[in-house]
Amino acid sequence: MTRTALYRHFDADGVLLYVGITDCLSQRDRQHAASSGWHAKVVRTETQWCLSREHAADLERVAVKHEKPLHNVQLSELPRPVVSITPQAMLKAAHGDGAAKAIRDMEDQLKAAGLSVDDLCQTAPIKRSTWTRWKSQATTQNMETWTRVVEAYDRLTIAKAS
Repeated sequence: MTRTALYRHFDADGVLLYVGITDCLSQRDRQHAASSGWHAKVVRTETQWCLSREHAADLERVAVKHEKPLHNVQLSELPRPVVSITPQAMLKAAHGDGAAKAIRDMEDQLKAAGLSVDDLCQTAPIKRSTWTRWKSQATTQNMETWTRVVEAYDRLTIAKAS
């Protein structure tokens, strides 16, 4: 799993110029400086560290769609693929090691963002006991409930980063 930064560049007026992801902020910043006409306007950058590149890419796609940065072109023009997949396969594909690892990763990321599992459960909404049973692998997630949790997680972490 590669720790990946989701970053937002703003100008002096607070206008969102660009949203991106990278494993190395300094290298990516140098690339923008060398190849973009807008980089000279950047006066503030906000960074959110994600535990996987896949999660960062999902957050980036949502941010570009909803926050509409001035200079993101590529992602704003690409539709997100729709895939039919079982909840277990979705978890394994998204996080590599299955549901228990995905849950631990989400808890770590929530904590790093100053959020709690209770915040997530309230936003989803699911009962805290459901989360606890998933974490202990006493039960497995169904697609509908897991999708609500992932969407709530994305909303919380994006809002916290904004």
